Amino acid sequence: MAALVRCPIISLVIVIVRCYLTHMNKLCRKCDTVKPLTEFHNNKNTKDGKVSNCKPCCIARADAWQKAHPEKAKARKAKWHKENIDQERERLRKYREENPDRVRANYLRWRDAEPNREKEYNAKRYAENKEAKLALNKKWAEKHPERLAAVKAKYRASKLQRTPEWLTQEHHDQIVAKYAERDRLNKETGIEHHVDHILPLQGENVSGLHVPWNLQVITATENHQKSNYY
Repeated sequence: MAALVRCPIISLVIVIVRCYLTHMNKLCRKCDTVKPLTEFHNNKNTKDGKVSNCKPCCIARADAWQKAHPEKAKARKAKWHKENIDQERERLRKYREENPDRVRANYLRWRDAEPNREKEYNAKRYAENKEAKLALNKKWAEKHPERLAAVKAKYRASKLQRTPEWLTQEHHDQIVAKYAERDRLNKETGIEHHVDHILPLQGENVSGLHVPWNLQVITATENHQKSNYY
């Protein structure tokens, strides 16, 4: 077989066949495989407008480089995102609009796999952007008073629905005491406090009751960070 390959005629035939195939295909110099042109990234500086290695080989090479140089890869990625932030935001916005079900499914899988990550992320974002977040909420409330009223009405209704009929007068007094404790702390510390439901009344997976043992007095910041989780 080696002798046949060294034969000038056989070699010429191989070259001709490869030239024919590369009219719509291209030989990857890395894996030595003929593949469709669609399997190669574009490169306007080459004669055929394609890079020399196929996409899988390029990806494997990039992955190997990133594993060998993690810090450089991280810095390069951060620099690219910074220089192309508007382009990246537009790409993500378009992707979310075109794939809402996939985005939602990916989010739920991530949240279930990392239950504390979202809380930590929300807490960090809120702490870093507290004033901007409060201003944004205020602006939204002024722009959408009817939506704010609907949200408040829904919360009041859920509180009534989640208040058991079997609560005694002592239980109701304990609930009132929680709100009195909130007002006392607001006045003494000058820091806004909320009465929070440990198990949210409108939780996505589990909902709590409006009962004394499901109430806690925490700062407004902690309540916003906690959001609709427990």
